[in-house]
Amino acid sequence: MGEFSLHLEGDQAHEIPAKTRYLSQVANIENFDVIFTCQELHNFLNFRDDFVFQINDGMLSRFSRLKCLRALSLAKNKEITRLSNDITNLKHLRYLDLSNTSIERLPNSMCLMINLQTLKLQYCFNLRMLLPKLHKLINLRHLDLKDSGIIKMPKHMGKLKHLRTMTHFFVRKDKGFGLNEIGALNHLRGTLNILDLADECDLNTVGKAKLKEKCLDKLNLSWGRVVSREMAQKQEQVLEALEPNCSLKELTVTWYGGAQFPKWLVDPHLSNLVSLRLAYCTNCESLPMLGQLPFLKRLEIEGFDGIKVIGQEFYGNASSSAPFQSLTYLSFVELKEWEEWDEGASFPCLEELCLLGCLKLTTSLPQHLPSLKKTRYSFLPKSGDFTS
Repeated sequence: MGEFSLHLEGDQAHEIPAKTRYLSQVANIENFDVIFTCQELHNFLNFRDDFVFQINDGMLSRFSRLKCLRALSLAKNKEITRLSNDITNLKHLRYLDLSNTSIERLPNSMCLMINLQTLKLQYCFNLRMLLPKLHKLINLRHLDLKDSGIIKMPKHMGKLKHLRTMTHFFVRKDKGFGLNEIGALNHLRGTLNILDLADECDLNTVGKAKLKEKCLDKLNLSWGRVVSREMAQKQEQVLEALEPNCSLKELTVTWYGGAQFPKWLVDPHLSNLVSLRLAYCTNCESLPMLGQLPFLKRLEIEGFDGIKVIGQEFYGNASSSAPFQSLTYLSFVELKEWEEWDEGASFPCLEELCLLGCLKLTTSLPQHLPSLKKTRYSFLPKSGDFTS
Protein backbone atom coordinates (compact mmCIF):
# COMPACT_ATOMS: atom_id res chain seq x y z
CA MET A 1 0.00 0.00 0.00
CA GLY A 2 2.92 2.35 0.73
CA GLU A 3 1.91 6.00 0.72
CA PHE A 4 -1.80 5.12 0.47
CA SER A 5 -1.93 3.30 3.84
CA LEU A 6 -1.51 5.05 7.19
CA HIS A 7 -1.33 3.60 10.69
CA LEU A 8 -1.52 6.38 13.27
CA GLU A 9 0.14 6.45 16.66
CA GLY A 10 -0.25 9.53 18.77
CA ASP A 11 -1.30 12.92 17.37
CA GLN A 12 -0.24 12.65 13.74
CA ALA A 13 -3.26 14.40 12.27
CA HIS A 14 -1.13 16.98 10.52
CA GLU A 15 0.69 14.16 8.70
CA ILE A 16 -2.33 12.59 6.93
CA PRO A 17 -1.81 12.92 3.15
CA ALA A 18 -4.88 13.87 1.15
CA LYS A 19 -4.57 10.72 -0.99
CA THR A 20 -4.60 8.34 1.98
CA ARG A 21 -6.87 5.36 1.29
CA TYR A 22 -6.42 3.18 4.39
CA LEU A 23 -6.57 4.75 7.85
CA SER A 24 -6.46 2.46 10.90
CA GLN A 25 -6.16 2.47 14.70
CA VAL A 26 -6.71 6.17 15.16
CA ALA A 27 -5.54 7.59 18.54
CA ASN A 28 -5.31 11.13 20.15
CA ILE A 29 -6.24 13.06 17.05
CA GLU A 30 -7.17 16.54 18.24
CA ASN A 31 -8.08 17.81 14.82
CA PHE A 32 -10.91 15.50 13.62
CA ASP A 33 -11.62 17.62 10.52
CA VAL A 34 -8.39 16.59 8.82
CA ILE A 35 -9.81 13.11 8.16
CA PHE A 36 -12.42 14.55 5.81
CA THR A 37 -9.77 16.11 3.60
CA CYS A 38 -8.90 12.56 2.48
CA GLN A 39 -11.38 12.39 -0.36
CA GLU A 40 -9.92 9.11 -1.65
CA LEU A 41 -10.13 7.35 1.72
CA HIS A 42 -11.30 3.74 1.30
CA ASN A 43 -11.00 2.35 4.85
CA PHE A 44 -11.62 3.96 8.24
CA LEU A 45 -11.09 1.26 10.85
CA ASN A 46 -10.41 1.07 14.57
CA PHE A 47 -9.43 -2.36 15.86
CA ARG A 48 -7.53 -1.36 19.00
CA ASP A 49 -8.76 -2.70 22.33
CA ASP A 50 -6.93 -0.14 24.44
CA PHE A 51 -8.29 2.93 22.68
CA VAL A 52 -11.45 3.99 20.87
CA PHE A 53 -11.64 7.17 18.85
CA GLN A 54 -14.90 8.64 20.16
CA ILE A 55 -17.41 9.63 17.49
CA ASN A 56 -20.85 10.96 18.36
CA ASP A 57 -24.08 11.30 16.38
CA GLY A 58 -23.20 14.81 15.26
CA MET A 59 -19.97 13.69 13.61
CA LEU A 60 -21.48 10.77 11.73
CA SER A 61 -23.10 12.68 8.87
CA ARG A 62 -19.69 14.04 7.91
CA PHE A 63 -18.57 10.58 6.81
CA SER A 64 -20.97 10.89 3.88
CA ARG A 65 -18.39 13.21 2.29
CA LEU A 66 -15.97 10.29 1.94
CA LYS A 67 -17.69 8.88 -1.12
CA CYS A 68 -14.88 6.45 -1.96
CA LEU A 69 -15.20 4.71 1.41
CA ARG A 70 -15.36 0.89 1.19
CA ALA A 71 -14.99 -0.06 4.86
CA LEU A 72 -16.14 1.84 7.94
CA SER A 73 -15.75 0.67 11.53
CA LEU A 74 -17.46 2.69 14.26
CA ALA A 75 -17.22 -0.13 16.80
CA LYS A 76 -17.15 0.60 20.54
CA ASN A 77 -18.38 4.17 20.19
CA LYS A 78 -21.00 4.23 22.93
CA GLU A 79 -22.11 7.77 22.03
CA ILE A 80 -23.53 6.61 18.70
CA THR A 81 -27.32 6.15 18.98
CA ARG A 82 -28.40 6.56 15.36
CA LEU A 83 -27.17 6.78 11.79
CA SER A 84 -27.94 9.66 9.47
CA ASN A 85 -29.79 9.03 6.20
CA ASP A 86 -26.73 10.54 4.55
CA ILE A 87 -24.92 7.24 5.03
CA THR A 88 -26.52 6.16 1.74
CA ASN A 89 -24.10 8.57 0.01
CA LEU A 90 -21.46 5.91 0.67
CA LYS A 91 -22.49 3.98 -2.42
CA HIS A 92 -19.28 1.94 -2.51
CA LEU A 93 -19.43 0.85 1.14
CA ARG A 94 -18.95 -2.91 1.50
CA TYR A 95 -18.15 -3.28 5.22
CA LEU A 96 -19.93 -1.56 8.12
CA ASP A 97 -19.15 -2.39 11.74
CA LEU A 98 -21.45 -0.89 14.39
CA SER A 99 -20.58 -3.42 17.09
CA ASN A 100 -20.77 -2.35 20.72
CA THR A 101 -22.42 1.00 20.00
CA SER A 102 -25.63 2.39 21.51
CA ILE A 103 -27.45 2.51 18.20
CA GLU A 104 -31.22 2.21 18.57
CA ARG A 105 -32.39 1.93 14.96
CA LEU A 106 -31.07 1.67 11.43
CA PRO A 107 -32.35 4.21 8.87
CA ASN A 108 -34.62 2.68 6.22
CA SER A 109 -32.53 4.40 3.58
CA MET A 110 -29.76 1.87 4.25
CA CYS A 111 -31.67 -0.52 1.99
CA LEU A 112 -30.26 1.49 -0.93
CA MET A 113 -26.69 0.46 -0.05
CA ILE A 114 -26.73 -2.49 -2.42
CA ASN A 115 -22.94 -2.94 -2.40
CA LEU A 116 -22.88 -3.67 1.35
CA GLN A 117 -21.47 -7.14 2.01
CA THR A 118 -20.79 -7.17 5.77
CA LEU A 119 -22.97 -5.73 8.54
CA LYS A 120 -21.75 -6.28 12.09
CA LEU A 121 -24.11 -5.53 14.99
CA GLN A 122 -22.50 -7.46 17.86
CA TYR A 123 -23.37 -6.20 21.36
CA CYS A 124 -25.79 -3.55 20.04
CA PHE A 125 -28.06 -4.10 23.02
CA ASN A 126 -30.35 -1.15 22.25
CA LEU A 127 -31.10 -2.29 18.71
CA ARG A 128 -34.40 -4.22 18.59
CA MET A 129 -35.17 -4.41 14.88
CA LEU A 130 -33.33 -4.88 11.62
CA LEU A 131 -34.25 -3.04 8.44
CA PRO A 132 -37.79 -4.06 7.36
CA LYS A 133 -36.54 -4.41 3.78
CA LEU A 134 -33.17 -5.92 4.56
CA HIS A 135 -33.67 -8.31 1.63
CA LYS A 136 -32.92 -5.40 -0.74
CA LEU A 137 -29.25 -5.56 0.29
CA ILE A 138 -28.79 -8.12 -2.43
CA ASN A 139 -25.01 -8.45 -2.00
CA LEU A 140 -25.05 -8.97 1.76
CA ARG A 141 -22.78 -11.88 2.71
CA HIS A 142 -22.22 -11.56 6.47
CA LEU A 143 -24.77 -10.56 9.13
CA ASP A 144 -23.49 -10.71 12.69
CA LEU A 145 -26.13 -10.31 15.43
CA LYS A 146 -24.24 -11.89 18.32
CA ASP A 147 -25.52 -10.64 21.69
CA SER A 148 -27.51 -7.82 20.10
CA GLY A 149 -30.99 -6.70 21.15
CA ILE A 150 -32.59 -8.04 17.96
CA ILE A 151 -35.65 -10.16 18.78
CA LYS A 152 -37.16 -10.80 15.34
CA MET A 153 -36.19 -11.05 11.70
CA PRO A 154 -37.53 -9.01 8.80
CA LYS A 155 -39.52 -10.77 6.11
CA HIS A 156 -38.06 -12.49 3.07
CA MET A 157 -34.59 -13.25 4.43
CA GLY A 158 -34.46 -16.05 1.89
CA LYS A 159 -33.95 -13.47 -0.86
CA LEU A 160 -30.42 -12.75 0.40
CA LYS A 161 -29.03 -15.41 -1.91
CA HIS A 162 -25.38 -14.52 -1.27
CA LEU A 163 -25.61 -14.69 2.54
CA ARG A 164 -22.84 -16.87 3.95
CA THR A 165 -22.98 -16.14 7.66
CA MET A 166 -26.08 -15.27 9.67
CA THR A 167 -25.48 -15.78 13.37
CA HIS A 168 -29.15 -15.69 14.46
CA PHE A 169 -32.58 -16.46 13.03
CA PHE A 170 -35.75 -15.79 15.06
CA VAL A 171 -38.80 -17.85 14.10
CA ARG A 172 -42.31 -16.39 13.96
CA LYS A 173 -45.67 -17.91 13.07
CA ASP A 174 -46.42 -15.24 10.47
CA LYS A 175 -45.91 -15.99 6.80
CA GLY A 176 -42.49 -14.83 5.64
CA PHE A 177 -40.76 -15.51 8.96
CA GLY A 178 -40.59 -19.32 8.84
CA LEU A 179 -37.69 -21.73 8.59
CA ASN A 180 -38.22 -22.09 4.86
CA GLU A 181 -36.45 -18.72 4.53
CA ILE A 182 -33.25 -20.44 5.73
CA GLY A 183 -33.66 -23.12 3.10
CA ALA A 184 -33.08 -20.63 0.29
CA LEU A 185 -29.70 -19.58 1.74
CA ASN A 186 -27.61 -22.16 -0.07
CA HIS A 187 -24.22 -20.68 0.92
CA LEU A 188 -24.88 -20.44 4.66
CA ARG A 189 -22.02 -21.72 6.85
CA GLY A 190 -20.28 -21.09 10.18
CA THR A 191 -22.48 -20.51 13.26
CA LEU A 192 -26.28 -20.42 13.28
CA ASN A 193 -28.60 -19.88 16.25
CA ILE A 194 -32.26 -20.70 15.51
CA LEU A 195 -34.40 -19.27 18.29
CA ASP A 196 -38.08 -19.29 19.30
CA LEU A 197 -38.73 -22.65 17.66
CA ALA A 198 -41.84 -23.02 19.81
CA ASP A 199 -43.52 -20.75 17.28
CA GLU A 200 -42.83 -23.15 14.40
CA CYS A 201 -45.64 -25.67 13.96
CA ASP A 202 -45.73 -26.17 10.19
CA LEU A 203 -43.76 -29.35 9.46
CA ASN A 204 -43.70 -28.61 5.74
CA THR A 205 -41.97 -25.31 6.48
CA VAL A 206 -39.48 -26.96 8.85
CA GLY A 207 -38.39 -29.48 6.25
CA LYS A 208 -37.64 -26.67 3.80
CA ALA A 209 -34.90 -25.32 6.10
CA LYS A 210 -32.57 -27.90 4.50
CA LEU A 211 -30.03 -27.81 7.34
CA LYS A 212 -28.61 -31.10 6.14
CA GLU A 213 -27.39 -29.33 3.00
CA LYS A 214 -25.58 -26.53 4.85
CA CYS A 215 -21.97 -26.88 6.06
CA LEU A 216 -22.43 -25.35 9.52
CA ASP A 217 -19.79 -25.63 12.25
CA LYS A 218 -22.01 -24.62 15.19
CA LEU A 219 -25.77 -24.95 15.58
CA ASN A 220 -27.99 -23.83 18.45
CA LEU A 221 -31.65 -24.89 18.44
CA SER A 222 -33.78 -23.22 21.10
CA TRP A 223 -37.50 -23.42 21.74
CA GLY A 224 -37.27 -20.47 24.11
CA ARG A 225 -39.73 -21.46 26.81
CA VAL A 226 -41.21 -24.39 28.71
CA VAL A 227 -44.04 -26.11 26.82
CA SER A 228 -46.80 -28.50 27.76
CA ARG A 229 -46.49 -32.25 27.28
CA GLU A 230 -49.27 -32.00 24.69
CA MET A 231 -46.82 -30.30 22.34
CA ALA A 232 -44.12 -32.94 22.88
CA GLN A 233 -44.89 -35.03 19.79
CA LYS A 234 -45.00 -31.97 17.53
CA GLN A 235 -41.63 -30.79 18.78
CA GLU A 236 -40.15 -34.25 18.27
CA GLN A 237 -41.18 -34.05 14.62
CA VAL A 238 -39.71 -30.56 14.28
CA LEU A 239 -36.36 -31.60 15.73
CA GLU A 240 -36.28 -34.71 13.55
CA ALA A 241 -36.72 -32.50 10.47
CA LEU A 242 -33.86 -30.21 11.52
CA GLU A 243 -31.17 -32.82 10.92
CA PRO A 244 -27.86 -30.98 10.38
CA ASN A 245 -25.03 -31.68 7.98
CA CYS A 246 -22.40 -34.23 8.96
CA SER A 247 -19.82 -31.41 9.08
CA LEU A 248 -21.34 -30.08 12.33
CA LYS A 249 -18.85 -29.79 15.22
CA GLU A 250 -20.85 -28.12 17.99
CA LEU A 251 -24.54 -28.55 18.82
CA THR A 252 -26.73 -26.99 21.52
CA VAL A 253 -30.40 -27.89 22.13
CA THR A 254 -32.31 -25.91 24.78
CA TRP A 255 -35.90 -25.84 26.05
CA TYR A 256 -36.84 -28.76 23.81
CA GLY A 257 -40.22 -30.17 24.90
CA GLY A 258 -40.06 -33.60 23.28
CA ALA A 259 -39.86 -36.79 25.31
CA GLN A 260 -37.06 -38.26 23.21
CA PHE A 261 -34.34 -37.16 20.83
CA PRO A 262 -34.14 -37.93 17.11
CA LYS A 263 -32.11 -40.79 15.69
CA TRP A 264 -29.76 -38.45 13.87
CA LEU A 265 -28.30 -37.26 17.19
CA VAL A 266 -26.86 -40.68 18.00
CA ASP A 267 -26.35 -41.88 14.46
CA PRO A 268 -22.80 -42.13 13.02
CA HIS A 269 -24.00 -39.36 10.70
CA LEU A 270 -22.71 -36.79 13.22
CA SER A 271 -19.28 -38.34 13.39
CA ASN A 272 -17.52 -34.93 13.50
CA LEU A 273 -19.37 -33.65 16.58
CA VAL A 274 -16.92 -32.55 19.31
CA SER A 275 -19.19 -30.53 21.63
CA LEU A 276 -22.80 -31.14 22.72
CA ARG A 277 -24.99 -29.25 25.19
CA LEU A 278 -28.53 -30.36 26.04
CA ALA A 279 -30.34 -28.06 28.47
CA TYR A 280 -33.80 -27.74 30.04
CA CYS A 281 -35.37 -30.58 28.09
CA THR A 282 -37.75 -31.14 30.97
CA ASN A 283 -39.97 -33.82 29.40
CA CYS A 284 -37.11 -36.24 28.65
CA GLU A 285 -36.92 -39.18 31.05
CA SER A 286 -33.79 -40.75 29.57
CA LEU A 287 -30.67 -39.54 27.82
CA PRO A 288 -29.91 -40.44 24.21
CA MET A 289 -27.21 -42.99 23.41
CA LEU A 290 -24.32 -40.57 23.11
CA GLY A 291 -21.44 -42.86 23.98
CA GLN A 292 -20.90 -43.89 20.36
CA LEU A 293 -20.12 -40.41 19.03
CA PRO A 294 -16.46 -41.05 18.17
CA PHE A 295 -14.95 -37.55 18.50
CA LEU A 296 -17.17 -36.05 21.21
CA LYS A 297 -14.87 -34.21 23.63
CA ARG A 298 -17.26 -32.02 25.62
CA LEU A 299 -20.71 -33.00 26.90
CA GLU A 300 -22.99 -30.82 29.04
CA ILE A 301 -26.36 -32.01 30.37
CA GLU A 302 -28.41 -29.46 32.32
CA GLY A 303 -31.92 -29.10 33.70
CA PHE A 304 -33.33 -32.57 32.92
CA ASP A 305 -36.02 -32.83 35.59
CA GLY A 306 -37.27 -36.23 34.40
CA ILE A 307 -33.99 -38.16 34.66
CA LYS A 308 -33.81 -40.64 37.56
CA VAL A 309 -31.36 -43.22 36.23
CA ILE A 310 -28.41 -43.00 33.82
CA GLY A 311 -27.64 -46.49 32.65
CA GLN A 312 -26.55 -48.54 29.68
CA GLU A 313 -28.75 -46.67 27.18
CA PHE A 314 -26.49 -43.64 27.64
CA TYR A 315 -23.35 -45.53 26.59
CA GLY A 316 -24.50 -47.79 23.77
CA ASN A 317 -25.30 -51.42 23.06
CA ALA A 318 -23.17 -54.10 24.63
CA SER A 319 -22.02 -55.10 21.16
CA SER A 320 -20.92 -51.56 20.33
CA SER A 321 -17.39 -50.23 20.65
CA ALA A 322 -16.23 -48.83 24.00
CA PRO A 323 -18.17 -45.61 24.77
CA PHE A 324 -16.91 -42.05 25.06
CA GLN A 325 -13.47 -42.75 23.62
CA SER A 326 -12.67 -39.03 23.16
CA LEU A 327 -14.63 -37.34 25.99
CA THR A 328 -12.48 -35.03 28.16
CA TYR A 329 -15.18 -32.86 29.83
CA LEU A 330 -18.48 -34.07 31.31
CA SER A 331 -20.98 -31.89 33.15
CA PHE A 332 -24.29 -32.73 34.82
CA VAL A 333 -26.09 -29.68 36.28
CA GLU A 334 -29.51 -29.47 37.96
CA LEU A 335 -30.64 -33.05 37.43
CA LYS A 336 -32.84 -32.72 40.49
CA GLU A 337 -34.38 -36.21 40.41
CA TRP A 338 -31.27 -38.16 39.38
CA GLU A 339 -30.66 -41.02 41.83
CA GLU A 340 -28.61 -43.76 40.12
CA TRP A 341 -25.55 -43.82 37.86
CA ASP A 342 -24.05 -46.96 36.36
CA GLU A 343 -20.88 -47.41 38.41
CA GLY A 344 -19.33 -49.68 35.81
CA ALA A 345 -19.22 -46.93 33.18
CA SER A 346 -15.86 -46.16 31.62
CA PHE A 347 -14.56 -42.74 30.57
CA PRO A 348 -10.95 -43.43 29.56
CA CYS A 349 -10.04 -39.85 28.50
CA LEU A 350 -12.16 -37.85 30.96
CA GLU A 351 -10.13 -35.04 32.56
CA GLU A 352 -12.84 -32.91 34.19
CA LEU A 353 -16.13 -33.94 35.80
CA CYS A 354 -18.76 -31.46 37.02
CA LEU A 355 -21.77 -32.49 39.16
CA LEU A 356 -23.83 -29.55 40.43
CA GLY A 357 -27.38 -29.55 41.74
CA CYS A 358 -27.71 -33.35 41.56
CA LEU A 359 -28.54 -33.73 45.23
CA LYS A 360 -30.47 -37.02 45.00
CA LEU A 361 -27.58 -38.92 43.45
CA THR A 362 -26.75 -41.62 45.99
CA THR A 363 -24.68 -44.14 44.04
CA SER A 364 -20.91 -44.04 43.74
CA LEU A 365 -19.28 -42.35 40.79
CA PRO A 366 -17.93 -44.46 37.91
CA GLN A 367 -14.74 -46.25 38.92
CA HIS A 368 -12.81 -46.28 35.65
CA LEU A 369 -11.64 -42.66 35.28
CA PRO A 370 -7.88 -43.04 34.69
CA SER A 371 -7.35 -39.56 33.19
CA LEU A 372 -9.40 -37.53 35.71
CA LYS A 373 -7.65 -34.36 36.89
CA LYS A 374 -10.42 -32.15 38.24
CA THR A 375 -13.90 -32.54 39.74
CA ARG A 376 -16.54 -30.06 40.85
CA TYR A 377 -19.59 -31.18 42.81
CA SER A 378 -22.24 -29.85 45.20
CA PHE A 379 -22.47 -33.05 47.24
CA LEU A 380 -20.05 -35.50 48.81
CA PRO A 381 -19.41 -38.42 46.45
CA LYS A 382 -19.18 -41.88 47.95
CA SER A 383 -15.88 -42.49 46.19
CA GLY A 384 -13.20 -40.58 48.03
CA ASP A 385 -10.39 -40.86 45.54
CA PHE A 386 -11.19 -37.80 43.43
CA THR A 387 -9.33 -34.50 43.30
CA SER A 388 -11.30 -31.28 43.26
